[in-house]
Amino acid sequence: MKRIFALLLSACCLASAAADLFIFSGDGVEVGSKPRELPSQGYNRTTGQVVVGLHARTDAERAACGWWRVVETPKPGLVVSNEYWAVTGYTFTNSVAYQAWGRKWRKVVPVKYSRLSIYMALKELGKWDAAEAFMRANGLYEPFMFAQEISSDHPQFVAVKAQVAEALGLTMEQVDALLKECVLK
Repeated sequence: MKRIFALLLSACCLASAAADLFIFSGDGVEVGSKPRELPSQGYNRTTGQVVVGLHARTDAERAACGWWRVVETPKPGLVVSNEYWAVTGYTFTNSVAYQAWGRKWRKVVPVKYSRLSIYMALKELGKWDAAEAFMRANGLYEPFMFAQEISSDHPQFVAVKAQVAEALGLTMEQVDALLKECVLK
């Protein structure tokens, strides 16, 4: 009976340790690996002995072998649409490693539109003459004609998009649908 109880207890210890993630840091300052599962054995740096069965050891014994249990910490708060939270490092205390969070920026890639496709779409809608008149009146016709493509983040495009929609009698949804068909692939 004692043997069965001991097997069940060791299985529980193995299961709880297997669910955790660990990082390797020999000095408790610099991280030497990404979070991963714990290996079955390690090398104790203070005693110089090989430690077998790291899963059944305490956090302090694992840390002495350089393996620190990662304690997940909550993300600090909200971010804007082009940001995200990422683990930027770890704080080593009490034989465990606490996650340190930092904001990261997503690279926003501007959408490129085909000038020829825009021209053809406006011609098909019967709106090209009005668009040409608007561009000529606002000094935008030559830049439009010389451009091979139009970028969604270009300052003139951003500034004039709503005005062009109004001048052509289109809603912004219609303009966005038209531009969606003109995206360069």
